Amino acid sequence: MTTLAMVFGMVPLAFGMAEGSEQRAPMGQAVIGGIITSSLLTLVVVPVIYTYLDDFAAWARRKWHPADTVPRAGGALGVLAQAPHEDGL
Repeated sequence: MTTLAMVFGMVPLAFGMAEGSEQRAPMGQAVIGGIITSSLLTLVVVPVIYTYLDDFAAWARRKWHPADTVPRAGGALGVLAQAPHEDGL
């Protein structure tokens, strides 16, 4: 919603229909382009890259350290359900 408000707020500046607004119109267009680009990067590109890197790390862990990839129960209750260590902790 913030991105849309910023873009729609800059539309009159970007169109530059008033007298003397030809000088400010490129700034409005650049701001609109930057806001849209940064929003797409934040909402789409960064999560996709993170997912790929996380999958790559899991693959590398399985490939180079197969003994370390024992499946464990997740979450807070899963930690309590794990077998105790040899030292009794």
